[in-house]
Amino acid sequence: GDDTYKVGATFAHGDKKLNTTEKGKEELVAALKKLITVPFEVINQEVGMRPTVKDRRPLLGNTSENKNVYFYNGLGTRGLLMAPLLSEYLYDFMEKDVELPSEIDIKRFAN
Repeated sequence: GDDTYKVGATFAHGDKKLNTTEKGKEELVAALKKLITVPFEVINQEVGMRPTVKDRRPLLGNTSENKNVYFYNGLGTRGLLMAPLLSEYLYDFMEKDVELPSEIDIKRFAN
C-alpha cells in the first residue's frame, strides 16, 4: 500500500551469511531502473535464505514414523517443470503401492 513495493531477489550461491550487501542493492536498483522510469527511493533492504534440499532433488513419499503423512516438496525451478510426472508418481505410491524412484523418495535421507 501507499505506493510502497518490494523488489528482489539476488543470488549469492555459497554465501551463507544473512547480511544485506551494497552489491545486492545496486544490482536490484539497476534492474529496476531498466523496468520503470518513475523516480523511486529505497527505504529498506532485507535478506533471506532460499531453502533447498541437499541434493537439489524433489522430496516425495512418507517416513517410516508417519505412514499417513505424505511429502511433496523441494521442487524448485526444475522440479516445478516435473510436477505432473511427480504427482503421478506420488499418486501411484499412495494408491497403488508402487515404489517411488529412489532419486526422489524422501527415505533417501533416512539413516
